Amino acid sequence: TAGGAVGSNAQAADDAGGAPDGRFIGNVSSWKGRFGWVVPEGRIEHRAMSKHNGFIYVAGKDLDGVRDLNPGDRVSFELYTDNQGIGACKVRVEPRASPPSAGTRPGLRPPPPPPPRQLGGA
Repeated sequence: TAGGAVGSNAQAADDAGGAPDGRFIGNVSSWKGRFGWVVPEGRIEHRAMSKHNGFIYVAGKDLDGVRDLNPGDRVSFELYTDNQGIGACKVRVEPRASPPSAGTRPGLRPPPPPPPRQLGGA
């Protein structure tokens, strides 16, 4: 039905496969005051992850213990699905274990080092 409650949309999505269980870690990509987007640090297997180019939606009402997020914040969260895709709930800001290295992206490995060069002539 048009204009259905968000809860009913979430229940319908759960019946069709639901969101993965547990807490996940990610980094805030953008925050617009009332909502934003998180990039997960690891791969999340769910068909709804193809929506929004792999970004996970966060609504301000789903923050736990904070009022705002900042781009670059490391967060933990649980997931839900609804008719818009996949979203984060129970979102908490987490301390960083160590500062990320320049030029790295979470979840990606750097390329292998080049092979050693041979010195000398033939």
